[in-house]
Amino acid sequence: MKYIRLIALTLALTLLAGCSIIPFQTPEEQRAALEAAQTRKEEAEAQADPSAALDGNYLLNRALTNSAGVTLATYQAAFPRFSETGLKAQSFARINSYYSGEISGLAQDADSFFHRVKAYYGEDWDIVTDAAADFSVSITYELLNAPRDYVSIRTDITVSENGQAETYPRAQVFLLDNGWKLSLETLLGDNYEKAAPMLLGDILEWCGDSGIQVTGSADRTLEEFSENYALTREGFLFYVEPFALNNKNANRYAIPVSLDDYIGMMEN
Repeated sequence: MKYIRLIALTLALTLLAGCSIIPFQTPEEQRAALEAAQTRKEEAEAQADPSAALDGNYLLNRALTNSAGVTLATYQAAFPRFSETGLKAQSFARINSYYSGEISGLAQDADSFFHRVKAYYGEDWDIVTDAAADFSVSITYELLNAPRDYVSIRTDITVSENGQAETYPRAQVFLLDNGWKLSLETLLGDNYEKAAPMLLGDILEWCGDSGIQVTGSADRTLEEFSENYALTREGFLFYVEPFALNNKNANRYAIPVSLDDYIGMMEN
């Protein structure tokens, strides 16, 4: 009986000691602590959301203007720039590095474009008083609604040369966890061999359902379509160049493939 009383006394003292080190909080303090924790959580989630982390643009604005003050051509480009603070800061910094490099590379492309414009006007390009033709390049982007853990961005390149305009869609997919650009093979990882014939089958099925003839469909490979793809929460978008499906079809296509069969195959 003595030992039972001793154990009970020890337990009571332990509980009292424990209570003495727990700080007392009023209901108002508890509410404030919960609100602060919720705010920190929301801020962290917002920083991890690419659309919330978007912090501006990388821009290139150039014009070919001659000595007569006439603008003969323009070259404009915009790519996304993300905040490099908060959650996934290193990932967004790596994506920024990719698009910063793209802008740097386009400066050389602008020089080549302006050289073609000068050739169009001839030796007197610097004294032309009337811009008789439209020459311009415009590159814009759209942040797509990608699945969680991914960043998907489509860029549209519109080139106008002497009244002829064409738009070229391009897309990039990044892994949010580290910011690396993903090829389709890297996205699917060890599941690529399994997924490749399924994806190709879905692409060809869409073409058939849309009444689009595909030359040599039995010999096609996914690699013919996978170099330019986007990723949304609904599925893949494969951007197809003119004459890629058959030599009489000059249209461009964005071929959709549902993500339902592939979401479990994607590695991150």
